[in-house]
Amino acid sequence: GNHGTALAWAASKKNLECTIVCPLTAPKTKKKAMRDLGAHILEVEHAHRTAAVATLVKDTGATMIHPFDDDNTIAGQGSLGLEIFEQTEGHLDAILVPVSGGGMAAGISAALAELSPSTRIVLVEPKGKDLGQALAAHDREIAKMTTSVDQPLDTIADGLLLN
Repeated sequence: GNHGTALAWAASKKNLECTIVCPLTAPKTKKKAMRDLGAHILEVEHAHRTAAVATLVKDTGATMIHPFDDDNTIAGQGSLGLEIFEQTEGHLDAILVPVSGGGMAAGISAALAELSPSTRIVLVEPKGKDLGQALAAHDREIAKMTTSVDQPLDTIADGLLLN
């Protein structure tokens, strides 16, 4: 949703074709926003997103821009940390950062670690997400094992709904 909208916006500014692979459960308002920016939307079951992207890349030569597991995405999302730092004029004791895939959290954390090393960064997630367990164990596979379309989380944050 949010990453797809950002990609659609960037593609529209550069007059590039953009296809966003979205789960069927993505909010209609987010899909509409992407379409309004000129993106093509490929809707698939949540569990089939990775395979759909791989097929799209293979068949069309498109470039996959990962929503969180990509150094460039993380660096771009670091601009959020810069913006927060500037808006608070550097007076930032602590910040709560929502975490799903971790790209935004990594970007904000990297920026603030450089700009304001004394700022306490607290990652927050809905109950049941259990990414803290994966972080503590330094094991990304734990987070992957908890992914489930059958058990959505109880949250209004649509980007975090799936466990």
